[in-house]
Amino acid sequence: MNILILGYTSLKRDPRIRRQIKALKDYNRVTAVGIEAPGIEGVEYKNIQFRNRLFERIIKLLLSFINLDLLYRFNIRNFPGLFRDLLASNPDLIIANDYQMLPLAVLLNKKLQCKVLFDAHEYYLDYDAVDSSFGLFLHKMKVRYIFKKYLPQIDKLTTVSDGIAGIYLENHGVSSEIIDNSPSFVDLKPVKTSGKIKLVHQGGALRKRKLEQLIEAVQILGDNYELHFYLVPTQRDYLAELKILAIGINVTFHEPVALESLPDELNKYDIGVYTLPENNLNQKFAMPNKIFEFIQARLSVAISPTTAMKQFVNEHEIGVVSDGFSGASLAGAIKVMSADDISNFKNNSDKLSRIYNSEENAKKLRTIVSSMMENNK
Repeated sequence: MNILILGYTSLKRDPRIRRQIKALKDYNRVTAVGIEAPGIEGVEYKNIQFRNRLFERIIKLLLSFINLDLLYRFNIRNFPGLFRDLLASNPDLIIANDYQMLPLAVLLNKKLQCKVLFDAHEYYLDYDAVDSSFGLFLHKMKVRYIFKKYLPQIDKLTTVSDGIAGIYLENHGVSSEIIDNSPSFVDLKPVKTSGKIKLVHQGGALRKRKLEQLIEAVQILGDNYELHFYLVPTQRDYLAELKILAIGINVTFHEPVALESLPDELNKYDIGVYTLPENNLNQKFAMPNKIFEFIQARLSVAISPTTAMKQFVNEHEIGVVSDGFSGASLAGAIKVMSADDISNFKNNSDKLSRIYNSEENAKKLRTIVSSMMENNK
């Protein structure tokens, strides 16, 4: 079977799309589209180029109010040649990742009469990555148009959590299958807690994540606790501020490690810590990669009371949930964890690691694909 996977990102750095490719490539002929090749053997790659020069941005702004379909085609610099190449790949199934790829998938399908799976990585009408009110207005206008025109033409929707699935069903009448963001299974054992209790957090150094709250928490907790950061320098000025803030406190900044090495590196710690405010629906119903990375590392967790995360952590008894979103609140939740509690939570993470992993999700994706194609017969 020929499968076309469309991405708006670097396929070398997008873990969710990489997992899709790996799940399907051994059983099918896979062609992948993105702004950077995945570097995965046996996969054909097609580059997509977007217009972003100053005069092109001005044209795109004008087209936003004139013709959104024309805007979409104009935005892809190599649209004519790419469209021809993708038609020639003759896919039986197209997987469109993120709303930006949905029009291309549907346009191809009109010529090919294949199947379209839309993988929604979030709910795009509730978005916080736009800096200005005008930018947010334009974003929502485009997404509303794409959803109204193209969402009814898909065959299957997958998304990241039950909460996000509920929003798509309520607002657009489309039901979803859930494929979470779990990493690969790693055969590890929980490490017994001894000496100082070691907290850990990994990810991007982004100001909106308010990582200073974690530093505040370990400062309140005192000398028997340590905090270890593995931060990608996404915002270098913010990372520098965090390092200054942490002077004189039990905080260590480590070099970030590759995703596939994370579980082994984090396994030596005791508690994975993460706070996420509920500024929008995506945050409220988020099940971030970090939670599943903590599980594969066989850690206990301490998190903010973000709705979906709170429900998951409490249901599976893998850690504690703070009363609020401040560093002090997080410190209060961690303070009541005994060494035995941490050990029990780690053991529960160990059990969950066999359920929440990319190998199980790969099986689920292959089942979804098989079901879609069976219905095509």
